[in-house]
Amino acid sequence: MGKIEIHNKVAVKVFNTAWVRTRKCILLAGANCESIEAAALFAVIAHPKMGIILFDTGHHTRFYQATRDFPYRLHSILTPCDLKEENNAANQITKIGIKPDDVKTIIISHGHADHIPGIIDFPNAKIILNKTEYDFMCWDKKKNHSVKLFKYAYLKSLYNDCNNEIMTVDFSKKGKKHKLFDTAVDLWDDGTMYLVQLPGHTKGQMGLYMDNVDSRQLFFVGDGAYLQDNIRYNIPTWKLFQKTFYASPDDFVKTLEMLYHLQKANPELLIIPSHCKETWNILKSINLAVE
Repeated sequence: MGKIEIHNKVAVKVFNTAWVRTRKCILLAGANCESIEAAALFAVIAHPKMGIILFDTGHHTRFYQATRDFPYRLHSILTPCDLKEENNAANQITKIGIKPDDVKTIIISHGHADHIPGIIDFPNAKIILNKTEYDFMCWDKKKNHSVKLFKYAYLKSLYNDCNNEIMTVDFSKKGKKHKLFDTAVDLWDDGTMYLVQLPGHTKGQMGLYMDNVDSRQLFFVGDGAYLQDNIRYNIPTWKLFQKTFYASPDDFVKTLEMLYHLQKANPELLIIPSHCKETWNILKSINLAVE
């Protein structure tokens, strides 16, 4: 298993917080409708200057309380999962010698219930997310819009009580040309971690690119894709799924097409969707996953 230690390079370990039952034909248009397991990943990043950072927080047992009443109960019906306290991010990171208070920063790909709910366990961490996502989520406590947001699969109760310091990223002001991307934000201005816009699934989803993790290139893409087969064959999710829950199906298709071409041009790059079991197995095989 091993501890994650801060040296002069960025180190990464990835965890899975849940297995969620779904149908392959939902996540991959035209596939058979066999039942499959979807993961709910988060990453721990040890940065030589910025300390311990999380990318997302995965799923969390708070989901049960958040989906207890109608209409939010529909969320748990559509995404049945078996959540356990020991699998919450704050409990899992102790496997590699990290305490919740050690976490300085949490980068949120987007605000959905299988990415954000664990922030409650890290009250001292600064939250970083795309300004577009922050505004769309109505994070401001003076605004509610819980039912309206539910249409786009947000559960506002999972972040409404968050008192963390929040830093929003304005790509229109901070984004610059990158060797792989039209626009990226150098998060710490040191070339170690780049934020990349991945709109469509939500309005302001963003991914995290790192190019020197044990000599590997990693690109965490949240729900920019669900499966490696989405990227491998440039096949999106089921159209009705997109039209029902996505902020912009057209932007989602464009984001996926970008990932497809990016992977073809850079076969050594490991693109990491948050819910892909195949990706989880790859991470285990290269000793980046912690079970």
